[in-house]
Amino acid sequence: MSDRGYTIITTHANKRIKKRLGLSKKVSKSLAKKALEKGISHHELKGDLKMYIDERYCRTVSIPGEEKVIKILNDHIYVFKGIFLITVMKLPNEYKSAVAKIKKRLAKS
Repeated sequence: MSDRGYTIITTHANKRIKKRLGLSKKVSKSLAKKALEKGISHHELKGDLKMYIDERYCRTVSIPGEEKVIKILNDHIYVFKGIFLITVMKLPNEYKSAVAKIKKRLAKS
């Protein structure tokens, strides 16, 4: 997806990162790149967490053009379109244990 080795942060995503994560514009670019490269992908999700992401982001957030890529990193959900970070949302507390299990499973493989 990010074959050019960089990501572009939309104005909306910068605002969300500042508001929800308390981070500056400078940090947001490296964070977005890290989420894109190392975050948990949608296809790696299972169960209630997968259903939540499907309902909340896959079916309701319409982004024309390239396919959406959804990544989870450090208890936040990152929504990308191509190399563009569109928005960042906090992962609800009830799904944090599911993410921990997925991380553990992925670390073993």
